[in-house]
Amino acid sequence: MLTNSAPIATNETLLIIGDSIAGDLVLAIRSNREMSNAFKLKRIPLHAECLQHLARFQPGHLPEVILGHCDAYDYQQIYDQLLTADKVVLAFALDIHSAAHAMSLAGTLSKTSKQIYLMDAPRFRHLADISYEFARSDKPLISLSKYMFEKLSDKYLTARDLIRKTLAQPGAPSVAYIDRFRLYCNEMKHQCSLYSDKGRPLLHDQHHLTTYGIYDLGNWIVRYFQIKS
Repeated sequence: MLTNSAPIATNETLLIIGDSIAGDLVLAIRSNREMSNAFKLKRIPLHAECLQHLARFQPGHLPEVILGHCDAYDYQQIYDQLLTADKVVLAFALDIHSAAHAMSLAGTLSKTSKQIYLMDAPRFRHLADISYEFARSDKPLISLSKYMFEKLSDKYLTARDLIRKTLAQPGAPSVAYIDRFRLYCNEMKHQCSLYSDKGRPLLHDQHHLTTYGIYDLGNWIVRYFQIKS
């Protein structure tokens, strides 16, 4: 979903919070001179399963009891940084549960004057498995892009559909949804290509980007931001 936000002033703070999807996004922004010059870039690592605790966090209230690795995060500090950044990107490999928590957090943050972005990425069965399965099939090589479309992860698809449905509802929060699906796939043609126009691989596993993929994402992501020259 693209927004008609005001042009971005140079040196605004762009805070990217998330898992390895956020890590790839940081590298992609740094690979693009226009984007990297426009922002003071910050990143907060956070596992997707810990989104629920951040979404429920209430400043000034006693913190909830958190077990497991999600106890390692300082949610007060994270929340403070979210409130002070000019732009916030929540970037995760989401499932149906973490997508709901991401939307809840994005809705809360969107009530401030800042622009909130939510980024997800399509996941595929491990590329080695896909290559093996396709090699065993009778399908011609030209149909590989359609075969890839069929191998999209159900976890990803259910999360994506939830986000799309939520944002399409009246009174939905002002959140820009950045779905990397649009970088690889054509929904109308039921095709997904994991190679660049020059035939270079964009992914090295089910959703992590190669160097070529990082570069392509950096060029593609500019369309979601209006940057002052």
